[in-house]
Amino acid sequence: MTRTLLALLMLVQCCSAPQHTGAGGGGASVTTGNALIVGCVASAASAPTITVSDTAGNTFNPMGSQLAWNSNGSFTEMFVALNVTGNSSDAITCNYSASVSYPGLVAVQYSGVATSSAVDVTNASGQCTNCNGVTSSSFTTAQAQEVIVAIYNANNSVTFTAGTGFTIEVQAGGTGSSGFALADEVTSAVQSAVSTSTSWSGASVPGAILVGSLK
Repeated sequence: MTRTLLALLMLVQCCSAPQHTGAGGGGASVTTGNALIVGCVASAASAPTITVSDTAGNTFNPMGSQLAWNSNGSFTEMFVALNVTGNSSDAITCNYSASVSYPGLVAVQYSGVATSSAVDVTNASGQCTNCNGVTSSSFTTAQAQEVIVAIYNANNSVTFTAGTGFTIEVQAGGTGSSGFALADEVTSAVQSAVSTSTSWSGASVPGAILVGSLK
């Protein structure tokens, strides 16, 4: 199982005015048969319905539930497309059903993932009100070799530090408003009742973590 960062598929739109269409990016090569994981983030007065689309017409399904965190209205959701159709310049978009602020996305593709029934861990999450780090709830993987993906989110432009065993693949920060990152770990043994975390330096701010895995 290997991973390839789709750096060109990451875009943060940070502004004071709400953005209806959300966040998108494009221009990265996606290989047929791989899996794509996308993390969508946004702030809004109420929870938006989020969907994901791409140039190749792949089907993206939610990996568990949308995580609502922060009393001011922040939302994180993870999506996956399995056995994808490749595209030499694939653009991925997080679509929001209503106006949102600070939309953004991160996307990574993985080879060696099962082409069906690959989703294992979902909804392992954690959140805090004013802190410098957050830990997920515990989770257990179904098999030895999986890729565990964590989306980090904070209500400020912060520099994240990954939890033990995890590698931050991409990190983004808005202008003093929102920071988020995607980290992952490819395992070689079953993970039983474990959790993962992230921390950041600087101001204590609301934060969240959302974790899922693929077989």
